[in-house]
Amino acid sequence: MALLPDPDPRQRQHVVISVDDHVIEPPDMFAGRLPTALADRAPTVVETDDGRQVWRYEGREYPNIGLNAVIGRPRDEWSMEAARFDEMRRGCWDIDARIADMDLAGIWASLNFPSLIAGFAGTVFWKSDDLELGLAVLRAWNDWHLEVWAGAYPQRIIPLQLPWLADPQLARRRSAATPTAGSKRSAFPSCPRNAACPACTPGSGIRSSPPARRPTPWSACTPGRRNGRRSPPSTPPSRPSPPCSRSTAWSPARTCCGRASRCASRG
Repeated sequence: MALLPDPDPRQRQHVVISVDDHVIEPPDMFAGRLPTALADRAPTVVETDDGRQVWRYEGREYPNIGLNAVIGRPRDEWSMEAARFDEMRRGCWDIDARIADMDLAGIWASLNFPSLIAGFAGTVFWKSDDLELGLAVLRAWNDWHLEVWAGAYPQRIIPLQLPWLADPQLARRRSAATPTAGSKRSAFPSCPRNAACPACTPGSGIRSSPPARRPTPWSACTPGRRNGRRSPPSTPPSRPSPPCSRSTAWSPARTCCGRASRCASRG
């Protein structure tokens, strides 16, 4: 495994805001963030017998796949294999190094979605076997993102929160509260029906609040798939979401998979 050298600095002509990047959660991010009674069940990074580093949570393993951390690596080394932290560029999981990488790439601000340990829109957490534990872990992720990842550079990292979609009413209340906490976006599953999301069903109330009570926009990023939507025969046809053209920009130094994506944002 080898990392490419840093590019030479160049004059930038445009202000770039990247709205589909990813963060690799650092190994210690959950330390001290869960209630004492649940602390020993928090997600932890463990090393497997074959030398991989993976997250372990509720008896399951969640790797940091190589395609989540391609920044600085030759294209012929991109793969779905699990990546160790020492095989990644530090900016994948260290905020100070991330800002330095953004400067190199000409990116002024970035919206960062979670890795597999949380899943799209926190799916892993709100589908936990123990929902009390899952809610505590999701709150820990949100607190860490606001305090550490976005809090260290509030003008550069767009604050994001993961919703608790196991409970429609709690999801609704937390969505209304996120701007007070400093968040500007809330994640949302790209295919709610397939995600078996209790808070996404018709009549759940998650989308029925007036704008003043739900001021935080939802963001759902869908990686260019054709087979992600399943609707009953009675569902009226709908047009696909157009590519997000207002602020999406792709960089060779971005920290996600590098494939074409579409971003659908709902204000």
